[in-house]
Amino acid sequence: MRECISTTGCLLLPMLLLLLCVLPDLRMVLMVRGAPVVVVCEQRFHAGQTSKCAYTGVTSAGAEIRFINDEEDDETVKATPVEVVENGVGVVEVEVPLLAQEYVLGMYDGKAKTYKSKTKVTVVSDEDGESLDDVASTRSLVRVETDKPLYAPGQKIKIRTLVADIENTALIKQKDGATVASVEVKDALERTIFKKADCAVDVFGVATAEVAIAKEQPPFGWWTVKAEVEIDDDGSKVVGETGFNVEEYVLPSFDVTFDASSMPLYVLASKSANEFSGKVESAYTYGKAVEGKAKVIIKRPSTSNYYYGGAVGGDVGGGDFVAVEEPAFKPPDEWDSSGSSSGSSGYPNEVSDILYESSWMTLYEGSATFVASISKSMLDQQWSRNLEAYAMVEEAATREIRNSTVLIVPIVREAFTQQTSMIYQSPALKPGLPMKHTIQLASDIPGAFSDTEDLGTLDFTLNINKMNSYSYSGDSNAQTISTRVSSSGALDIEFDAPANDLSCCASYEDETNYFYGSSQKCCLQGANVQLVKNAASRDVVKKILASASDDMSTTELDALVPYLSVYFARDTSSAKASVEVVVINASCESAEACQFTLASSRSDVAFAYAVVDAEGLGRGVLEAGTTTLSSTETEKTVTMTYGNIASTLSAAVSIAVWSLSGSVYSETYLAGTTSDVFLVPGTSVSVESESEIAFPYDITMNTNVSETNVVATGTDITFTIIGAPDGARSYILAIDEAVVIQSGGNTSALKATTFLSSVYDAKTNTLDASSNTWPCDATYNDNDIKLDRVTIISTAEIASYCDPSSSSNGGFGVGMPEIAFGADMAMDDGAAGQESTTNKAATDVDSASSSPTVRTLFPETWLWESSDSGSFESTAPDSITTWSITAFTSHPTQGISILKTASKMTVFREFFISPKMPYSISRGETVEIVLAVFNYLKDQDMSVSVSAEDVTSGEAVQIGDSKTINVSKNSADSISFEISPTVLGSIKLRFSAIGTTTTSTDSDSKEYTDAVEKSIVVNPEGVFKTTTVSKVFRRSAEDASETFTLNAFPNGLSANAIVDTYSSFITVVGDIMGPSIQNINKFVQIPMGCGEQNLLLLAPNVYIAEYLNSANKLTSALKTELSNNVIMGYSRELTYFHPSGGVSAFGPQSDKSASLWLTAFCSKVFASAKRSSESKILDGVSIDATVLKGAVDFIISTQGTNGAFSEPGVVLHSEMQSQSGDKFVLSSYAALSLIETVASIDNPSTKTSAQNSISSALEYVASSLDSVKSAAIAKEPSAVYSVIVSTYAFASACASLSTHCDLANSWITGVLELIGTSEVDGATSYGGVGASNSLRIESTAYVVLIYAKMSDSGNNFCYSALKFLLQNRNEFGGYGSTQDTVVALEALSTYAKLTREASSSGLLVLSFPNEVGAPSFTVDESSFDTFNTAQIAQRGTETFTNPSVSGDVSGSGVAVVSYTVRWYETVDLTEDTSDGLFTIDVTTRVVTTKISSTNRKKRRRLLTPNYSPTSTSSVEDAEMLQMKVCVKKTEITNGADGMALLRVPMFSGFQPVESSIANLDPERKYIKRVEVDPITSTLSLKIENFPLNSNDKLCATFDARRVAEVKNAQDVPGAQISMYYQQDKYRNAVMKSTDLEVGRFPEDDGGGGVKVEPDSAFGFRVTFILASVIALALFAMD
Repeated sequence: MRECISTTGCLLLPMLLLLLCVLPDLRMVLMVRGAPVVVVCEQRFHAGQTSKCAYTGVTSAGAEIRFINDEEDDETVKATPVEVVENGVGVVEVEVPLLAQEYVLGMYDGKAKTYKSKTKVTVVSDEDGESLDDVASTRSLVRVETDKPLYAPGQKIKIRTLVADIENTALIKQKDGATVASVEVKDALERTIFKKADCAVDVFGVATAEVAIAKEQPPFGWWTVKAEVEIDDDGSKVVGETGFNVEEYVLPSFDVTFDASSMPLYVLASKSANEFSGKVESAYTYGKAVEGKAKVIIKRPSTSNYYYGGAVGGDVGGGDFVAVEEPAFKPPDEWDSSGSSSGSSGYPNEVSDILYESSWMTLYEGSATFVASISKSMLDQQWSRNLEAYAMVEEAATREIRNSTVLIVPIVREAFTQQTSMIYQSPALKPGLPMKHTIQLASDIPGAFSDTEDLGTLDFTLNINKMNSYSYSGDSNAQTISTRVSSSGALDIEFDAPANDLSCCASYEDETNYFYGSSQKCCLQGANVQLVKNAASRDVVKKILASASDDMSTTELDALVPYLSVYFARDTSSAKASVEVVVINASCESAEACQFTLASSRSDVAFAYAVVDAEGLGRGVLEAGTTTLSSTETEKTVTMTYGNIASTLSAAVSIAVWSLSGSVYSETYLAGTTSDVFLVPGTSVSVESESEIAFPYDITMNTNVSETNVVATGTDITFTIIGAPDGARSYILAIDEAVVIQSGGNTSALKATTFLSSVYDAKTNTLDASSNTWPCDATYNDNDIKLDRVTIISTAEIASYCDPSSSSNGGFGVGMPEIAFGADMAMDDGAAGQESTTNKAATDVDSASSSPTVRTLFPETWLWESSDSGSFESTAPDSITTWSITAFTSHPTQGISILKTASKMTVFREFFISPKMPYSISRGETVEIVLAVFNYLKDQDMSVSVSAEDVTSGEAVQIGDSKTINVSKNSADSISFEISPTVLGSIKLRFSAIGTTTTSTDSDSKEYTDAVEKSIVVNPEGVFKTTTVSKVFRRSAEDASETFTLNAFPNGLSANAIVDTYSSFITVVGDIMGPSIQNINKFVQIPMGCGEQNLLLLAPNVYIAEYLNSANKLTSALKTELSNNVIMGYSRELTYFHPSGGVSAFGPQSDKSASLWLTAFCSKVFASAKRSSESKILDGVSIDATVLKGAVDFIISTQGTNGAFSEPGVVLHSEMQSQSGDKFVLSSYAALSLIETVASIDNPSTKTSAQNSISSALEYVASSLDSVKSAAIAKEPSAVYSVIVSTYAFASACASLSTHCDLANSWITGVLELIGTSEVDGATSYGGVGASNSLRIESTAYVVLIYAKMSDSGNNFCYSALKFLLQNRNEFGGYGSTQDTVVALEALSTYAKLTREASSSGLLVLSFPNEVGAPSFTVDESSFDTFNTAQIAQRGTETFTNPSVSGDVSGSGVAVVSYTVRWYETVDLTEDTSDGLFTIDVTTRVVTTKISSTNRKKRRRLLTPNYSPTSTSSVEDAEMLQMKVCVKKTEITNGADGMALLRVPMFSGFQPVESSIANLDPERKYIKRVEVDPITSTLSLKIENFPLNSNDKLCATFDARRVAEVKNAQDVPGAQISMYYQQDKYRNAVMKSTDLEVGRFPEDDGGGGVKVEPDSAFGFRVTFILASVIALALFAMD
């Protein structure tokens, strides 16, 4: 103790110490006075509301909690005074700013006039997150139904929106006050194609809408309909959404299913054999059993793509291109055998994943049974999580084949496992404190956790790890923990953590250093809790398996016990604090049981706590208080007030606890913790269960027909809804069961059970209590204070794993003009490929007339109507099928009800015909149409005369004479017609049949008639082409109106164009980024899949997210989509990294070295993603700092002492490697990458090295660049590119490092402004004379970026370059290859960010008075982002008169107008734009043929290599082909030209065989990747190297198998070899379909795989020249 200053002081000090010992309350007061300031609020705030915060440590008046706009300028937006609280915890209502954005939240000290502490927080709008208003809105539901779940091109989508109010528990009613709904339809590319904001919601809570799908090439796939309704005066909204598929299809006539009760729910991987029986069932849509054969396959799931190096594992494909799986089924009677589990597909020399394949089984009364056995060895051969079971049925009459929906059978390898969302969570270890962690188990075994009793006990070993000792599994010193497993699969891991030994671990420094001071430390580092495999765990497995475990051995049971462990990691940051604390057993099950337990590492401590809303609902701190541990206490249970923390619905909360002991322990670190999130039951839910949720009344449906509900076509039917109160409106929907089958069992109708379940979820606000509700990464959460649940600011240091700041912005939407509205009856409008619906006619079952009534009414949706009487009158359509009929009713005050079970109505005839037609065919092909004839007469056979005719105007197709067929009673047979259409579009065919019963006397004979009209789509032959021409307007108010022209064909129409295939449309958008944003997944129209192409998943998403964020248009949905794209691309890109830290195109498995250029490209993109993630533009994106450091280290390692960089790997981008051998363009790009990456590097040493590398590289470039100046001014492409990339590096250094600015300016004015090439409409391109289009795009984009870096985007040079980029953007918003697309999108987004504010103002009117429909568009601030389109030319007209369009523009503003033309053309087989760089040849052989080409029930013959037929064969008669494609590159430049792309299309009806292409080039010497387009079946090979001898050719051989019958198969044009980055350099070849040799290629001539062969043409030329020389010599001698 220091020497006393005075006697008084010496006397006072002992007295004070005595008081501290005697008066604990006084001690607490003094401790609080010295405690740090702590403020606890909710994690995010809601704009314009108030939110409660708790605080301690405020000891002087004038303190305020402030929202600050910017940390640097301290501009206060909102300030809330805070009162002094001497004891306990203060709670204050904080005013939240009106504007949703990121702020700094600070505690302002009014006395010191400074901020005590600050942190970043996010204020969100109600549109971006839930709020109290949203909780209210969950009492309303919006549900959307469409008239069917599946649509074809040209059909109409009919939409009904129902708004329901569920506020009253006993009543589900229509919502009062909801008068308008906003209905939006998005296509499969996420483009808004329709939006109407003012759909009227009537008094019944229903709004209707209708929109048409484009007839030509709409995006196929999943479309969505979203309805948004404002339900309160304050603007609260509720949203409902549904979806449907758009595809080309032909409706099935029958279904194939498994009897679910007969199939296994799972198979056990540990059992020696899984044996089970099953049943296949097949029935027509009208209910009758199918006659025919069935086969069952059980197999492993197939991968969706091939990877030659690079990405491996779970993330395959990326969705654009997938390999075609080998057909698993053998045709009936072909190489048939008994059912087996051999794993063979039945085809010679092929391997598949088939585990069981039955024999072909005869269907008896529509069903067949099978017995399968799957052995353990089969399941162990290849790891997969599931088996796929599916069946195929071949109908006897028509040989139509249908597959069942795939039945997924889980492979249970572990009886239970830890829930996936919790696997990576690592709870914090606190020495000396009780630890508790809840594990939720999951299982693939259905019903595993549905029992009412506990599942038993599991034993765990507890191993404590210290710095100087590691305890491992099986350690004799390990403790055993036993815990009960609840019936729901939950278990608690509980143990008391040992305290640190203070003799060797007494401080924070000890905990963070193995050797601190003079000795090794013994601090706790973690605790591992691991499941023990013993009798107890086996008993749990037995309970889960129930009877399935009866015949299992101990070994088999033990194999199902999982490896399950939890690691408690020491949170060393907690060691900074003087006291540690945990919260356990936090729960609030009812008003009487609402508490938590607090445990501390010290006694005699006071703590504050705050219960905080953890859902972001805007409720803030719900309750706060203090609790004190006495000198004998280290643990205390605290009671919470249920009324304070509960809401009307179930809510999720978390508890923050912190120490008030600052003065005693000299606190500099905040001692505290946050609890796990837990649920508090809502006050309005009480004990109501889901089963108790009900409609206010129940409805049923009656009809006027027989109880069997079977009627004839043309029958008048009345449907009556019973049970609805007077004044209710009824709505009915009837869908063809064939549509439901085609859509995989989906229906678009409202379902009562689903609706009631949604009501229950809305009432209970269901939330997983263990869920991580905010953006922080849940992986390895070993820190104590989790800021994803609360906001804490404090004068003490806070150690947390997460910065939770996240910003969300306003809505973003684009749309098309409104199309049509109404609630008409759902009779389709004769859409292409579907039956005609125009001429409804009654039919007669047994008419004696020889002129049958034609059935033409084949709607896919029969009824889509409403009625105030509850009665619906209609006539049964002409479809022989079963209709699924649903209904709902709504009353303005008494609520709604939905029919509990769909009613079924079967429309049937005893005699009818059914044509089997494809959806579409190509013009010029001959297609066989099979006509099935059904005779369901019980006692009489029938002789049937059948005829067919074309009823389309213009004689589009010729059909043969009528035919006669005999059909037995209660049976079916078929007859066929061949057609060869000559016109495009939809053609209509009429089939007529007259059946006469065959009896002993003619007088007893009876006639039955039927006739059907159906349509088929005829598509163009040839190769699809498209072109887009654009014009950019940037007008001021002073500009006069002007007329403009968009000419898509300045050089005239293509000579190879097929004139009647043209179609065209105009698009207008104000936002220059609009087309790219709308088509983010469709930029590059070439196969993807290597490390460089994969970056396309990252870069554009980052640039677009940054742009949308700057434009305040980044919605939560878009942010999620863009973030997910980046996360997917990032994870895939990591698989291409080498141990050196660099990345290559195909990864270390294929490439010997990483590529400098690709690593620089990747590093640049990763750095951009990291910046966007850190600024919260992207969510969940975490770029590993070590990955970025490794990439930078690799880049630096390739730099020489003179500053130049050298490429150690393969250069895919040939412009990066100058033909003259200089290195400054690659050096410039490497420097550019480092400039943009260096700020994201955390490692100080690497950052310094990078900065030095940049300086050295730029010095080298600056001293070398003059050598190409004159060549650049002469517009030599290589020199131009070098100067542009180098200048961009200088400009980036100027912008980021404030260096090389003079050098950048001098090259801009001295060279850049001299080397542009004038283009149309005032645009300027860069790239040089003769540069490829991709190089021009990339170079011009760099020019735009240069001016943007130099803050000169308003420069005319910049704008003219931008115009060129916009003019050359394709209709999907992208360009030709990865590199030019990425750079161009970066340029466009950068320019758009800088100019958007000025661009979006004004009002621009564009009209096209002389074009079809005289379309007109307005672009203003409200429609700036709207993507509008208008069709101009329709396909099918004899002449194309719209090669250009003209329009008028007036007003001011910015807009991009595009004119897109699509057409087909024949391929010029002699076309060679590569100037002789390539040769290509495709040879096809027939391996398997049909024995008879005339008999429809064909058999096949395998032709071996030794088979020597007397004649050649053709594709038409082939079942399997072997194809050999050979390419040669005449100039070998050791890869300097980059990668080549070889495309091989397939013959109609054929697909590549999986096994023959899976490993074409095992050593990856030439071919790096193989891909198959799932739509066109085109095979794409990426060739990195050619044979070094230019006289050799590279040949690839593979098989193709028939998957569809097509006659008159045509020669296939379009086999093409091209440069990957210069696809305007290509060579075409034709694939002959006739005069083909039979048998496989000999082994010495291809045989299979890839082989280098001498060019026989070259050999012939040499031989001929030598022979000529010898002849001349002999002549001279003579």
